[in-house]
Amino acid sequence: MKTLKKIITSPVFSIAAVVVAAGLLIFATVSGARAALNVESDEYYAHVELYKTGVSLLENGEIVAFRNYDADGKWNETAGDDHIGTLLGKMLGEDEELKLGKSYKEELSVSNTGEINEFVRVSIYKYWLDPEGNKTQALDPSVINLNLLTGKGWVEDTSARTDERTVLYYTNLLKVGETTSALSDTLIIDDYLATEVTQEKSVDEEGYTVITTTYLYDDYSFVIEAQVDAVQEHNAAAAVKSAWGKNVTISGSTLSLKK
Repeated sequence: MKTLKKIITSPVFSIAAVVVAAGLLIFATVSGARAALNVESDEYYAHVELYKTGVSLLENGEIVAFRNYDADGKWNETAGDDHIGTLLGKMLGEDEELKLGKSYKEELSVSNTGEINEFVRVSIYKYWLDPEGNKTQALDPSVINLNLLTGKGWVEDTSARTDERTVLYYTNLLKVGETTSALSDTLIIDDYLATEVTQEKSVDEEGYTVITTTYLYDDYSFVIEAQVDAVQEHNAAAAVKSAWGKNVTISGSTLSLKK
């Protein structure tokens, strides 16, 4: 089997976290404070304080990416041209290689680091990149097993589900300074991949038969994106519809998806 190496990459996307661990790419994004509302009246506009929004993505209790609006009118966000932090940077020890089938702790959560209460959602994307860095269907995204914890404050929008995407809504109002329950707990790359091989026979110079085994995932990278969005508490149902195109009901401080 080809030896896989741990590599930490440079930033690539908005408020994101990126890591290449054991030859497999993990990519996570956060697009914070997206309260893109249709303003209908001066009174309604007066209550939309986007400059006070802010979210942070936490991994195993530590902030790995954030986007907050400062009092001086500027975004304070994860450093880099595309606002990326580092996700899974501590999952593996120094010089440790990622092992297929091994369960790694991967607890993702969201914190309200702004100045107003918010409702949040997280979109998880999983896919593969070929050796040239292009998105590919050659490997199944389902073998990238980020175990999601629905039913613990998180609910899935099943109408948005695809082989690559899962969209989760946090049903509780996320108050200033609070952090959601974990939306995931473990990450496993299915050891089924070890069975995906091809073999070629050849004859060497001395006439001996040589069998060369090639693993399908050699030089491929897997990708996980965790994109976080938030809308303000005021008129939240309309805000969710405008920003995310989803019909929800708000009862007190609880969000429910409409079927």
